[in-house]
Amino acid sequence: MFDGTSRRSGTIESIRRMLGSRKAVFVGAYGLAILVICLAILRWTTNVEPYVINVTDIDYYSSVGLAKAPHFEKLANAFCDVGFDDRIDNLRTRLSHALLGGLSSKMPAPAITFFERDTDFARGRFASDSWEIKLTDGLVSEDDLPELLSVLAHELRHAEQAYLRIIHLLEAGYSEEQTEWSLYVPTNIVRHAARKPNWVGDEEMAFGRYLAYLRFDDALNEKLAAMHEMLKKTAGTDEYAHHQKKFANENPVERDAYAFQRMMLTTLRDCLPTSQL
Repeated sequence: MFDGTSRRSGTIESIRRMLGSRKAVFVGAYGLAILVICLAILRWTTNVEPYVINVTDIDYYSSVGLAKAPHFEKLANAFCDVGFDDRIDNLRTRLSHALLGGLSSKMPAPAITFFERDTDFARGRFASDSWEIKLTDGLVSEDDLPELLSVLAHELRHAEQAYLRIIHLLEAGYSEEQTEWSLYVPTNIVRHAARKPNWVGDEEMAFGRYLAYLRFDDALNEKLAAMHEMLKKTAGTDEYAHHQKKFANENPVERDAYAFQRMMLTTLRDCLPTSQL
């Protein structure tokens, strides 16, 4: 026997489920649209809109921050007092003390570790996520002390660049949590930067803003990524020096770090004992 009432009830229930499903899809799409709009507003209001970088502008900032005479002299004096020790643990301790003394709480001193160089072409690296400077153990020889210290200075400049980027984002309105997530840096570093040390003036803030804009220049980043791949391909060949020089000149953060490294190396040649040069 056919039950018309049951059929009508089933049809009504089907319609209700269909409408409920469409409503859920609509609400989900609406929520997604709101999220996209909010992210766009955040990007606009925090002064990190898409930007085109003039690479040579970095040259102006090569004399600010830790490169300013009072800060640089204190750091260089600390480096000149390091002394050589071929035992890595002892040398690491000496270098760490030099950073602590040279920075004088201007920013958190990165930890120092050594790595065994294999196929990697880098002599040093700065890891922002662990706030750590990694140096190749090939630098641990008395003949390479000036080079080791200058490479340390190079990587320290990268740490300073990261620190000033942190301050810029905080000043631009990012929360500490957003800054930590955006730049992949430790919580304690962000909290230190949030206090904005008094050595960070208008020039350092402008430097931090310039550095923050770098990641929004898509054309520049694509070009640098291709150059970096070429460096890896030519490591250990006669072509490497040419590509390394080009990369160092056209990558703003490297151009600045190498300028800082050259300043330190010149100073070290004047202050280290002749036996260590």
